[in-house]
This record gives sequence, C-alpha cells and structure tokens, in this order.
Amino acid sequence: MQKIKFLMLVILMVISGPATPQNTWISTNGPYGGKISSIMISMDGDIYVGTMYGGIFRLTREWNLWENLGLTSQTITSMRMDSKGTLFVGTQGGGIFKSDDQGKTWLNINQGLQNLIVLSMTIDSKDRIFAATAKGVFRSVNQGQSWLLVSNGLPQSFTSIFTSIVANSVDTLFVGTSDNGVFRSNDFGNSWQKIKAPAENLSVQTLVTQADSILLVGSSNFGLLRWDRNQDSLLVIALENKKISALALNSKGHIFVGLNSHHSGVIWRSVNNGETWERITQGFPLHDPVGSLVIDPQDRIFVGKLGTGLFISEDNGDHWQLFGVPNTTTTALLGTPDGDILAGDNSSFPVFNMYDQGIFRLAPNANLWQEISGFTFNVISFLLNKSGDIFAGTYKSGLFRSKDNFRTWEAINIGLTDNVIFDIAINAQGHLFVGTQGGGVFRSTNNGDSWSHISQGLPSTILSIAIDSKDRIFIGTFNRGIFRSDDQGDNWTNIASIIFPVVSLLTVSDRLILAGASGGGMFLSSDAGNSWQQINNGLANRFVSCII
Repeated sequence: MQKIKFLMLVILMVISGPATPQNTWISTNGPYGGKISSIMISMDGDIYVGTMYGGIFRLTREWNLWENLGLTSQTITSMRMDSKGTLFVGTQGGGIFKSDDQGKTWLNINQGLQNLIVLSMTIDSKDRIFAATAKGVFRSVNQGQSWLLVSNGLPQSFTSIFTSIVANSVDTLFVGTSDNGVFRSNDFGNSWQKIKAPAENLSVQTLVTQADSILLVGSSNFGLLRWDRNQDSLLVIALENKKISALALNSKGHIFVGLNSHHSGVIWRSVNNGETWERITQGFPLHDPVGSLVIDPQDRIFVGKLGTGLFISEDNGDHWQLFGVPNTTTTALLGTPDGDILAGDNSSFPVFNMYDQGIFRLAPNANLWQEISGFTFNVISFLLNKSGDIFAGTYKSGLFRSKDNFRTWEAINIGLTDNVIFDIAINAQGHLFVGTQGGGVFRSTNNGDSWSHISQGLPSTILSIAIDSKDRIFIGTFNRGIFRSDDQGDNWTNIASIIFPVVSLLTVSDRLILAGASGGGMFLSSDAGNSWQQINNGLANRFVSCII
C-alpha cells in the first residue's frame, strides 16, 4: 500500500463539556512533507530535507530530532550552502530564499531574478551562485543580493526549461534542459556551448559531476549518459528505456540511479563504472518515484521518494530503512465496531498523484495490513452506519456498499450523476448525503438504493460534508466557502466566504464547528456557522486535508 503521497495533517482534539478548542497548535516534530523533493548534507554533517509544501526539515548530527525550518508554503526544489554556511533554497514559484542563521529566519532574494521557478542551483569554489530556472540561468556574486541573467548561447525557445545545473571541481558549469540537451560554460556562465548528444531533443532531468572529468546525465528519453571529455559529446551507457530522476556517485565511483517511472521507483547501482547494473529494491516500496538522491562523506545513501519519505542505506544500497516520520497517503480511514481499521487508497487521483488503489484492512491485534480482495477501485471516502453497513466513495467509480463486513460490495449509484464521491455523511434518521466533484450534493433516504439531487444554489464541487446533532448539514466547497442547510438539504445558505478549498469539516457540538482548508489552515465557528475565525497560531503548515 502506497505511503505518503500528499501532505496529511491530522488534528486530534479532545473536548469535554462546554470547553472550546485552543487556538494554538503544537508541532510534533517530524518531516511531515511526504513528497521529498530535495536533500542536502551540510559541511557539518546535518541533513536537510526539502518537501513539497511541507517546508524544510533539518536533522542534526545527533540524529535525535527533526526540526522544521519553515518555508511551508513553498515547494522546495534545490538547497545549497556556501563556504560561509549561508543556506540558499530554490522554490517552484517563490524564487530563492536564504538564511544566515541555520534556518531560523529567511530572506527572499529575488532582485534581478526574472523567473521565480527555480529548478536547480549550484555554488562554485568562489561562492558564485548559479540558478537554473524555467526561463534562463542566473548568477549572483554577492550572496544573492542581486542576480544577473547569464544565458548567452543557451536556447531561448518557449519550450526550453533549465532543469539542472552543476559545477565541477575546476568550476566548469553544466546545465541541462528539458528538450535541448546539455550546455557547458568555462567562463562562469558568461557564454555557453552545447555538448553533442545522441539527439537534439535530449530531455535532461539531473546532472552529477565528480572531479574535473566526470559528468553523468540522467534523462527521461535516453536513459543514462556519460560525457566524453575528449570528444565533448554525450554517450548513452545504460538504462536506455528508463526515466531517470536522480543520480549520485560515492567515493569509490559507484553510480546510483533513481527512476521516476510509476511502479518503477527503484534504485539501480553499478560498481564497475557503468559496465554492469543491478536493481536494488530491498527495504522500500518500488512504486514511488525517486525525487532525490544524495550520498554523504561516509558513503551513506539518502533517497527521497515522492510519496513514501526519506530512506537511508549504510551498506552501499544493499538494505534500506525508512529514516524519519512517515506520513500516509491514505485517502480514507474507517474503524469498525469489531476493531478492524479500513484504509482506502487511490491510484489515479490526478490532484494528488496516487498510484495504488483498493481497500486495506488491519484486523484487531494484527501488525500487518491486508488488501481486501475483489475491490480494486480508488477509494477516497468511507462511512459506517448504525446497522454496520459500510459505504465507500471512489474516484470515478461512484459509491459502493457492503452489508457483510466488507466481504462483498455492490454499486449503489442510481440517481447519481457524478462518479467522484469526495465525502459521505449520515444524519440521525439514517439519510445519506454525498458530495461530488461536479454534481453537487445528493441525498438518499433508503440507505443508498437511490439518490436525489439537492444542490439548489450550490456550486458543483463539494469537498466535505458534516452534520451536527440538530441535523443541520454543513458542506465545504472548492472556492465558495461553507454552506448550511437547516431542512435536510432542500435549501442552502452560504455561511462562510473562505477562498481556500474547504477539504474537511468537523461538528463538535450543536454550536462548535471546525473547518480545515487546503492552504488556509483551520477555521472555527462557535455559533453554528454564523461567524468564523481563523485559528492558525502555531500551525506551521496550513495545507490541512483532514480533521478527526
């Protein structure tokens, strides 16, 4: 079962009597960003992990605590540290940030940076910083105070994106492009020359250098290539049909290659300069793409997988272990009266890049998840009624019901005009309500046998549903806030103009309601939804996806 595909923040709250929730949140310390997009090892041996919307985490040499360094609203694409210990971070859309105090504070340094999609950075021996962006290469000679475009000789086409940049031991620069191969500069970026390649449209994903003569190129259309310095050309050496996303070399010259293919996110290793290769898989899931690959001075290998988190190998890749606190990519959870826990997983939900599917079961006193056979749909919501019937909402396959403790399932979609079921709720009378991707809200008064459309005045995308003790229905929408119905869904009133997607709702009492918004954090109403306040003090990451 796939782990960690998108960032899930689970908020556990214990409320008794008339007390209201506290408006301060406490971090539990851990690399919550499930999508590991960048890894860096500092000169002091500290490990820095960049994530997609989870911020940057640092693990000190003592290895006893992950520290969140902020930048939680950014997708971290690259991290570099200069000789003075200043940390530079490239982001996808926010430009470049720097910190002079080990991540305690950050300064956005984009003066002269004409494109804020920074995909890669490198720092040469003189602390000159080079940034490869979606549109050109930029250089800074003053620790990022200002940037200069240095793209003379580089392709200027609209389609060319500069994906990776490295400097070797003699400060020769190499930059890879998305559709035009690799370019070299011997004069600190002032001019660039194209390196000959097997095809003009070589799509470069990653570069790695060693000493002054070794350059390896990972591509998405020609596999792994090596630079022939004498001929100034690139030659394909291995993995011709693989999409390569990460490369690393250890001190012995062993080559490690990470793949970006779905269901093939594995590491390949060569210990003889690329002559032969072996696929190493022991210890981590094979289906997650590899996002980053770094080897420290002790030849420990760190792999960031776009979904499962950070892994480490201390024996040259023979064995791996999860290194840090994993998140889950589970899209739905349900506990049954018998003590079973059901987890729904989604393989093709494009918003979250998921690749597995089905339902998994953890039985009481068990320590192993088992896949429920015969159910291969992409589950994104669950509900259990008082009779023990289980309802599973799916992505693009509608709604299913099991009346025999999940042994068999039946589709119950009569009257439903949309087959993406984001959420399911039930009121005191046993009436069911579902929110859909494009059809609004539907109601069933016969346990799901048939459905009626009740979306007068509502937007089409309904992300979340909650019902309080007085049977008032609350729904969260994509960009029109929260609506309430006091009459079983016949009429609706807009009660909160929240611009963020309201992905989760929780009714704590007949007056107290919590709303989680993706990008907006947490909202609280103490008067049944008539007024709302944002409660994000101490909440480092505002991309909430679930409240329980």
